[in-house]
Amino acid sequence: IVAYYGIVLSGAIYSPINPYFPKDDVCFQLQDSDTEIIITHESTVNDIQSLQANLNLKKVIVTGDQEMFSYDNPVYVKGYGEGWYSLADLITSGIEEEFDPGIDPKNDLVHIAYTGGTTGRPKGVEITHSNLISSFLQTAAWTAGLLPRITDKGGLEVVRVEKDIDKYLSKYPCLTEEAISLSPSPLFHISGVYSCMAYPMLVGYTVVLIDRFKPTTFLEYIEKYQVTHVSGSPAMWNGLFGHPDIHNYDFSSVKNAGSGSAPLVQEEMKLLTKTFPNAKIGEGYGQTEATATITNTVMFWSGLQKIGTVGHPLFDTEVKIIPADGSSEDP
Repeated sequence: IVAYYGIVLSGAIYSPINPYFPKDDVCFQLQDSDTEIIITHESTVNDIQSLQANLNLKKVIVTGDQEMFSYDNPVYVKGYGEGWYSLADLITSGIEEEFDPGIDPKNDLVHIAYTGGTTGRPKGVEITHSNLISSFLQTAAWTAGLLPRITDKGGLEVVRVEKDIDKYLSKYPCLTEEAISLSPSPLFHISGVYSCMAYPMLVGYTVVLIDRFKPTTFLEYIEKYQVTHVSGSPAMWNGLFGHPDIHNYDFSSVKNAGSGSAPLVQEEMKLLTKTFPNAKIGEGYGQTEATATITNTVMFWSGLQKIGTVGHPLFDTEVKIIPADGSSEDP
């Protein structure tokens, strides 16, 4: 997360990569995106070194578990050659200085997010700063009744349309500044970038991060951290529903349970409602090519929800439905 915001605020482009990819796929993405700087965990160093001759790398920044909570014991990189740095060393040697990267939001890229699509090699989706912020504001307005406001210092914040807190809570499940979010999405996937690192910072969520999805840990964290917002996919939900101890946990804190990647069938919706009795259950549909969310359930209490659908298009979003063969004469 530190690296992500350093990249974005410097005006560079963030391109997440799955560290579990085969080396050939890693090499393809780094070449295709013309990556010049890698920030990586020390466990991947051998792979990076073996690929380095085929890449256009100028710097490799390495971190490790010992740098997670303290910078006192930086990763040792002197044996790796020129252009290798410890993330902790760079952070501690930096100076506080105002920096304007001169970003053009409409034209400058913030992400190159790779998606497998349906055939062939993954393709890099170019996402501008304006794309990302627009998606944030659409989601904030649609799911939480928040609208953008420019601060006195020229910054962006979101504020509730309904100023009266009691009235707001009669419409929406939770105050965003009191929300605690838990998602299984990995940070190398655009859904993890969006839901765990970027969007929560705008609306004020507290985020509980997990290394890998493990059903028991996921259930424990919901209760331990009094999670209010939880998200997943039907495959994940079914895995949790089959957990032998699921009935031993207290899920009363959950106010919002979201599902995506595949449709929820009626039985799954019933199980979600039973498991999280205090939650508004929502479904959404999104694509990397569209930055993130395209359609979503209406997330206020009185909003109409039809089981088996993914809701309505978000504000300022146009959706076209065509036959399965792709034919269409309409614009």
